[in-house]
Amino acid sequence: MSELWRLTAHEAHELLRRREITAVELTESVLRRIQEVEERVHAYITLTPDLALEQAKEADERFAAGTATPLTGIPVAVKDVIITKGVRTTAGSRMLENFIPPYDSHVAERLRRAGA
Repeated sequence: MSELWRLTAHEAHELLRRREITAVELTESVLRRIQEVEERVHAYITLTPDLALEQAKEADERFAAGTATPLTGIPVAVKDVIITKGVRTTAGSRMLENFIPPYDSHVAERLRRAGA
């Protein structure tokens, strides 16, 4: 299934839960779609494909261990105003264009803990 990026979060979760797809496959599909359209839509300031794939592998391990939550393995785009540890976060401002926060915001922390 090459167009996994089209799935809703609920659909993706069900396929992940039943192990019909992996979080890595889902994430790779989303990353390919971003590559296909980003030049036209300019939706992202900072992309983190390596981090996304690393987290997808961790999600697959959580499914294998039986510790997955409803958001485990679901790719998310975090708006550039949400402070995310180790990821350039500019809030769309040139003044912050090189800001890499040393901590997560509450929102980023909760998403990470939920497995997204």
